[in-house]
Amino acid sequence: MRKSHFTGFAITVLATFFAIVAANPCEIVLGSPFGNQIVIANPLCALTRFTEAFNRREAKSSKPTPQATADGASTSSSECERINKAIRSLEKQIEDHQAKLAAYIADPYAQDNLGILRDAPNDELRRKIIEGRIAKLQKEIQTFSDEIEKLKVELKHKGC
Repeated sequence: MRKSHFTGFAITVLATFFAIVAANPCEIVLGSPFGNQIVIANPLCALTRFTEAFNRREAKSSKPTPQATADGASTSSSECERINKAIRSLEKQIEDHQAKLAAYIADPYAQDNLGILRDAPNDELRRKIIEGRIAKLQKEIQTFSDEIEKLKVELKHKGC
């Protein structure tokens, strides 16, 4: 609860900084409910320091688990989990598209919800529609597979 209160307070203070800086770039006067006033001579500098302090506080409260990578940089476990989640999602899409493709190849007319095949004027056009739909599904499956490979390389690079 305290974190969300601080976050709301920080957003309010940042909005106040921006509003006052826009009105008077030379100095800023902040008042408190207790009657105290703070005069800041360089508001952009103060805003930068405030933002850095806020980010440090947020980083301490969330405490991501760093993991060392091959190049010495650190990667949080949440980033690794995000990539793994994306891979799982793409694998699910591949399964769904393979099922659609198999069903369409088995009976294209059963999958013709919009009546495009039924309303086609001749067999040649129907054949092209069917081939086009099959090619589209195969291309999407290949695109998903390529994206999975890219994400696996990224996982390896990050040392996840």
